[in-house]
Amino acid sequence: MSFVLVRIDDRLIHGQVVVGWARALRPDRIVLCDDEIAASDWEKDLYLNSYADVDVALDVFSTNELVRYVQSPDFAKEKVLLVVASPKVVWKLVEKGIPIKSVNVGGLHFKEKAKKIAPYIFVSEEDVLFLKKLSERGIALEGRDVPQAKALDVMELIRKAGL
Repeated sequence: MSFVLVRIDDRLIHGQVVVGWARALRPDRIVLCDDEIAASDWEKDLYLNSYADVDVALDVFSTNELVRYVQSPDFAKEKVLLVVASPKVVWKLVEKGIPIKSVNVGGLHFKEKAKKIAPYIFVSEEDVLFLKKLSERGIALEGRDVPQAKALDVMELIRKAGL
């Protein structure tokens, strides 16, 4: 089928994703895409086993594994919720040909030299660079931490912050 949600959240898979978004969107599969976690057996197992009792399939893929999955017949049969840690990862996926139409910026939390543009969105210069690149590609960027929250226009927030 397609992605029911592509979410940027530096906390990756946690309650808002599994309880909030997965219950609202009812995906067949949640995919965490992160090259470092996918390369670490213990980190990968930590994510996979933390949510073993959830009624949705869960995978941890590297960016290259995600590309192969998206090109497979399995992807066409499933509704997938994709979670990544940063705008840079989304850009990397777009550059590899992954079809992404919109992105939910659900959690970029406080870090050094980051600017707060919403209560749950702090952006670094690198984040802004990649968010702008995504927007220039016609990808909609919506800020929303939980499904019932009001959607925010991320590019408008960036403009208002003078970034």
